[in-house]
Amino acid sequence: MIPASEKETPAEAAASPPTVPAARRFFRAFGPVLAGAAIDAVDLATMGAVGFIVGAAAGYVIAAAYGLNWKWRIGIALLAGYYCMIPFTRFIPLATLVGAYVRFRQG
Repeated sequence: MIPASEKETPAEAAASPPTVPAARRFFRAFGPVLAGAAIDAVDLATMGAVGFIVGAAAGYVIAAAYGLNWKWRIGIALLAGYYCMIPFTRFIPLATLVGAYVRFRQG
């Protein structure tokens, strides 16, 4: 039996917003930016074929963390791998900027 002080009326239950765990809010707010920063860190640390392999692996893991289906995972992995393999992108934080833009557009 629930004590009278803990009972909520239907109006009170409808008025109170649902609580979201702090980790989920953090991931929603900073996830795209941190994912881009991770890809940029891989790009900075690797070059050439090694950059493609490590960048593709990082892209796949990030896409899996977002719960995307396998087609999107493969596509994002290939894009991340190519990005890490392209010369002259080491010092340009393009992936981080794209992540920030994606988060900005989500509203």
